[in-house]
Amino acid sequence: EQTNYSPRNVSLKEAIHASHQLMVCFMPERWSQRTLLKKASRLAGRLSKEWFVVYTETEEDSPEKIDLEKQRHLFADIQFAKDLGAHIIHFKTENRIKAWLDFARKESITQLIVGRPEESWWRETLGFDTLNALLKQSKDLDVFIMGYNKDEIEGKT
Repeated sequence: EQTNYSPRNVSLKEAIHASHQLMVCFMPERWSQRTLLKKASRLAGRLSKEWFVVYTETEEDSPEKIDLEKQRHLFADIQFAKDLGAHIIHFKTENRIKAWLDFARKESITQLIVGRPEESWWRETLGFDTLNALLKQSKDLDVFIMGYNKDEIEGKT
């Protein structure tokens, strides 16, 4: 069943509730992403929706190459998401964004949640960053961008 959305006759609240499922676009970071996962879990609970955490492992994220701090947080955060009731999906891919979007469309997921990724300034300046690319390629989906608090990034939580 597909819901047609027209901005003239459907409220934002109705459009959100008409959506099928939520998905967290997940990638390793140097800090815990528990706040992101808690927000996603609360949103899914309020909307009575299933939610997925889709971890896309690229070559640079492979166990042989990943930074140990990122790896430690990755394993802990995935277990935390499971404890919160998320369905965990793991893909090995060369194109993280394509894998996220292919899965979302295949599973009728209409709402994506992503944290602000840690990327180099030059990638952001030139528009090659993950967030910018995801936004450009997901015009048919709702994308929620979640921030992190300073303590989380500095490892104090």
